[in-house]
Amino acid sequence: MNREVDDLNAEISGLIGRGQFREATPILEQVVELVRKELGEDSPQYAASLNDLGGLYRTIGEYPESEDVFIRAMDILADSIGIEHPDYATTINNLAGLYRLTGEYSKSESLFAQALDIYARTLGKQHFLYASGLNNLGLLYQDMQRYEESEKLHRGALD
Repeated sequence: MNREVDDLNAEISGLIGRGQFREATPILEQVVELVRKELGEDSPQYAASLNDLGGLYRTIGEYPESEDVFIRAMDILADSIGIEHPDYATTINNLAGLYRLTGEYSKSESLFAQALDIYARTLGKQHFLYASGLNNLGLLYQDMQRYEESEKLHRGALD
């Protein structure tokens, strides 16, 4: 990637580290545009930058924008690396997290389960992303007051 993107990413990291999420947003939007221009709209790197932007939008409460960006990233990754890739699973996991925050529990549950399945098959059940996925689904079940299922998933993540 070019030096400008690296410098902007360093600036973004500093702002996020100081909790200045809103200030980081236009800079990350600029990075997304630079990556799109340099690598194209079908590149996995562009999708990764969209995924980062979706996460930042989610953090600042811009939920419709977050959903749009996560879905665009998912579509790009599905076409470029396939739906059986851990990066695709991470993006759907992030979208599931958004749906959890917005109370769309059935959408969230389906996507968390899909991400877990991909992680299990591609990375194995001992990988930290699989454990993180168990934790995320456990948090959703906790929100839904499905405490027994939640505890089982959290214990699985600890193991």
